[in-house]
Order: sequence, then C-alpha cells, then structure tokens
Amino acid sequence: MISFIIAAATAISTVSSIKAGKAQKAESEANAKQMEVDNALLGAQAMQQHNARAAIFSDATSANTAFFAFSGRDVSDMSVKAFLERQKQIYIQEQVVGGSQATAEQSKMTMLATAERKRGKNALVAGYLGAAGNIASGLYQAKTVRRPSGSTSSGVPMTGGKVNRSTTTGYTLDSK
Repeated sequence: MISFIIAAATAISTVSSIKAGKAQKAESEANAKQMEVDNALLGAQAMQQHNARAAIFSDATSANTAFFAFSGRDVSDMSVKAFLERQKQIYIQEQVVGGSQATAEQSKMTMLATAERKRGKNALVAGYLGAAGNIASGLYQAKTVRRPSGSTSSGVPMTGGKVNRSTTTGYTLDSK
C-alpha cells in the first residue's frame, strides 16, 4: 500500500513538473510574440515620424521660400541659400538620429523576445529535469520502504549474527 502511495505521489509530482515547464514555455512564447508585435509597431511609428519630419521640412522650406520672396529677397541669394542648406542639414541629421533610435529600439525588442523564448525553453528543460528527479526520488523512496532482502516476516534482519530472544524487548542481534 505504501509503495502505491509513493508511486502515485511520484506520478503526480512528475506530471506537475512537466506541466509547469510547458506552461512557462507557453507563457514565454506568448510574451515573445507580443514583443514582436510591439517591435512591428515601433517600426510603423518610426516610419510615421520619418514621414512627419519630411512633411514638416517640406512645409518649412516652402514657408521660408515664400517669406524670403515676400520680403523681396531673391531665393538665389547666397545668404538665403546658406539658410536653406543649413535647414536641410538639420533635417537630415534629425532623420538619421530618429532612424538610429528606432533601429536601436527594434534591436532591443528583438533581443528581449529572443531572451524570453530562451527563458521558456529553459523552464521546459527544468520541468523535465525536475520530473526526472521526482522519478528518481520516488524510486529511491519505494526501494527504501520495501522490506530489505534477507529480513524475516517479523522484520528482524538476518545478517549472519546470532539472534537471541529477549523476554522484555523481543529480538536482539549479536553481530559476529
């Protein structure tokens, strides 16, 4: 009966370890997929910001050109050209910085998703290893609970020593 209880407890513990590992892996996979969706959204936001900066630059260039023309300054004037060229350099620099930041954020999100998947795989392996440990422990417990070989039905081991019957304590063993 005790062996059955140990076997049942071992089976339950083993199945629980495996299920816990699988559940953690599934959760990690879901988290990683969400990170990939967030990563795609980051890319879309970066593209929107890029397009917005381009539209702002285009509008600002048109407004500045119109202002210079309204002021009576020729757009081909060197100072006007220098101003417009500087504005273009600033725009390009903003686009490069914005693109670099978006790329860095997307790379970070990709690494986080990869790490999350690895965490899930590690949890699954840990679940299987825990299950194997539970089985080994259960086998050991079952073996230690069973009657050792060489014992009598009364539980007194037969080790080659002399067994004496005592009136007060039952059996005693004199080893030799």
